[in-house]
Amino acid sequence: MIRPTCFGYNTETAHSNSFQQTSNLTSTEIQSRALKEFESLAQKIEDAGIDLKIFNDTAIPQKPDAVFPNNWFSTHSDGTVVLYPMQSPLRRAERREDIIEWLKAHYHVSRIVDFTHFEKQEKFLEGTGSLVFDHKRKIVFACTSPRTDAELVQMAADELGYASCIFTAVDKAGKEIYHTNVVMSISETFAVVCLECVTQGKEKLQSELTIAGRETVEINYEQLKNFAGNLLLLQNKNGEPFMVMSESARKTFSPAQIRQMENHASIIATDLQTIETVGGGSARCMLAEIFLQKNLQI
Repeated sequence: MIRPTCFGYNTETAHSNSFQQTSNLTSTEIQSRALKEFESLAQKIEDAGIDLKIFNDTAIPQKPDAVFPNNWFSTHSDGTVVLYPMQSPLRRAERREDIIEWLKAHYHVSRIVDFTHFEKQEKFLEGTGSLVFDHKRKIVFACTSPRTDAELVQMAADELGYASCIFTAVDKAGKEIYHTNVVMSISETFAVVCLECVTQGKEKLQSELTIAGRETVEINYEQLKNFAGNLLLLQNKNGEPFMVMSESARKTFSPAQIRQMENHASIIATDLQTIETVGGGSARCMLAEIFLQKNLQI
C-alpha cells in the first residue's frame, strides 16, 4: 500500500472515470480525510494477521492518485513483475524504482516486463485495474475502455501464458466503465460480477465463470456505483481468507449476498468515502498484491 501525501482530485482522469466527484472540501481537508481512511484500512488488514508493506508517497512531484498502486505494476508467482502504461501523465510519476528494487531485494524477481513505452502510442493498460486475473485457471478478464486497450490485454495475457476474456461494460449513461476491477472480482472459490452492465462478450464471460465452478454473487448497477465489485481476497499468515471492501460496498450488499461471501471468507470493511468520491477508486485499488516467492536469505 502507498500512504498518500498529496491525495486529491485528478482532472486528467475524471473524463474517463465517472466515479470521481469534485468536493467542496479544501485540499488540506481532502488529504487529511483520505489519510485517516487509509490508516483505518491498513490497520484492519494488519489486525487480521495479513502481511502488509506500506510505502510513503513522495511529496514531489505531487501524485493525487498514488494511493492506488495496483495500476502501475503487478507481480506474478513465476517471478515476473509487469510495468503498465497509464493514461494520465500525472499518474506515470507513481512508478518508483525504489519499490521495484525493494521487491528485488526481498523476493525472487526473474524478469521485468515493461509495457510503459506504449504511452507514446496513446495505448494504455492500467495494471490490475484493467486486468482481473484468475490465477487458478490462468485467464485474465478485461473490459475495454480508454484505459484498457484490447491489443495490450492480449499481449499481456500472451506474455504471462494466460488466456483472455475481453468484454465491454458500460454505466447507465452508456459510457465505458474505466476499469475491470469495479465490474468484477475473482476469488479462489467465488466471483462477484455486474453482468447487467456488460454489453458485449457477456456470453463468454458467463461461460468462463460457470466453467470455473465458482459461486457467483451478481450485483446490479446501484451496487456497482458503491464499489461492490471492487473487492480483493487476501490470506493471513494462517491461510485464513479475508475479503477486503469499503463500508459503502458492504452496505450495498443484501444480507443474502453477505452470507454468500461469508461462506468463503471473513469480511474486512472500512469507510473510504473520501477516497472513493474524490479518487474514484476503492479498497481493491489501494492494494497491490505480491505473488513473488520470498528470497531464502530474508
